[in-house]
Amino acid sequence: MRKFTSLLFAFILAQAAFAQAPATWQTAFNQLQPKLQSINAQILSRWDGQKHGTAFSEDLSLANSNRGYELINPATQSQLLAVIDSMLSAFEMVGLRAIGLTIQYPIFVEGFPNRDKYLQFYENVVQLARARHFTILLGCQATFVDSVFGEPNLTNDVKNFYIGLNSTRYKTEKMQMLQTIIDRLAPDYLTVEMEPQAMTINLLQLVDFQADSMAAYTDYFLRHVNKKNTQIGAGAGTWDDFVYFEKLAQTGIDFIDYHIYPPHFSYFDDVVFRIDSLAKAHNKELVIGEAWCYKATNGEMTNITNPVATSAEIYSRDMFDYWVPIDTLFIKALVNLSHFSRVKVTSFFWPTLLYGYLTYNPAIHGNMSFSQKLRSGQQAGFQRMLQKQLSPAGAFLQKQIAAATAVTEKPAERPAGFALAQNYPNPFNPSTVISFQLPVNSRVTLKVFDVNGREVATLMDEEMPAGNHIVRFTPRDLAAGLYFYKITAGKFSRIRKAVFVK
Repeated sequence: MRKFTSLLFAFILAQAAFAQAPATWQTAFNQLQPKLQSINAQILSRWDGQKHGTAFSEDLSLANSNRGYELINPATQSQLLAVIDSMLSAFEMVGLRAIGLTIQYPIFVEGFPNRDKYLQFYENVVQLARARHFTILLGCQATFVDSVFGEPNLTNDVKNFYIGLNSTRYKTEKMQMLQTIIDRLAPDYLTVEMEPQAMTINLLQLVDFQADSMAAYTDYFLRHVNKKNTQIGAGAGTWDDFVYFEKLAQTGIDFIDYHIYPPHFSYFDDVVFRIDSLAKAHNKELVIGEAWCYKATNGEMTNITNPVATSAEIYSRDMFDYWVPIDTLFIKALVNLSHFSRVKVTSFFWPTLLYGYLTYNPAIHGNMSFSQKLRSGQQAGFQRMLQKQLSPAGAFLQKQIAAATAVTEKPAERPAGFALAQNYPNPFNPSTVISFQLPVNSRVTLKVFDVNGREVATLMDEEMPAGNHIVRFTPRDLAAGLYFYKITAGKFSRIRKAVFVK
């Protein structure tokens, strides 16, 4: 009875929030929900259900280079780096294994103001990420120069730097910046060109970004940059002309990167399958560098004229828990698509929404500007992030990732016998991987105990197929020290030691 009462109360609150929301929101919700349900159904109809091992990621927004001088202020930089480290820890809690990092042209170009300061900042950020064993997906496009997303001091530096800019100069400077990124930061994945419409606008229309030109830039970078161990990719948004993907697929890139923004029209449920087929035909890996669900009506999407800022009002809607049902449908679609298309890295947008939303109140938020709503929502999300509290969307993603990473891809042959491997790394902080193998389908329990024999975590308790399996253990509120993990599968039982350090 208590559970029913709680559900009924939650339903009443949800209906009240729906009633308070602006009419445009209600229209968008009513259009997006069936659209995303249809997208999920289409993915499931094509997918065999096999998990691929995608590294799921979030944008490390506090280190986004569009923040400009905020990143290199000596009075606050140490504190910023500490908060970024806390942000990385919060990402681990969700189960994310990669980060999306945006470092925009031309901040690493020789002669650009504060170039060395920016470079030192990002070396510190990458060091923090590497210490936590994150895969790094780095995008290098063009700095925002609009008043909505561009930091004023950086914007001024960029506009002055662009005097005399043309396609030839851009190509040469960008090549030098890419080599600096590889030499000094060594990302796992580096997207060298992306979103041609946004690039055209952010480069003040001084550089040609037709499909042939974008492919030529990419080919030039591939021929002149020593990529070392970094995988090089390029791509476009699902809203861009498909010819961009076709041209880029014919270059020597290692992966195609695509951004999924509006799920409206055919931008998701048609284009993504065409990209999947194109990648297979040209033997390219796939990366989803950004994924974000516009909270817009079909009519608003039709009338959008600015691909950089879109609409300030549409951006500000993301901050409210009114959209949780839509966000969870979008997350589900992205996770399943990532497995279906065997995507290497999938990066979500707006990381604060994994931790906290605002609840819409027309008396409070009705008269707020876009910037005020965005700032309030991000502050609420960051506060909960630092407290390690998940929003409903964050908890949903955490479960989706846990279900996806608990089992690896099916091997070609069954293991010869039962086995429990030593966890790696060991000692570990903040997480470790435990692998085991099953020669036959088995009921598996995998539990963790402290030195006093008390159970502190159940990592698995379910029927598992024969094969090799991996489980990630991330202690929650446990003291540093010696722990034991025990597997039971049928008559097989084995115990091993793990050392948690802080």
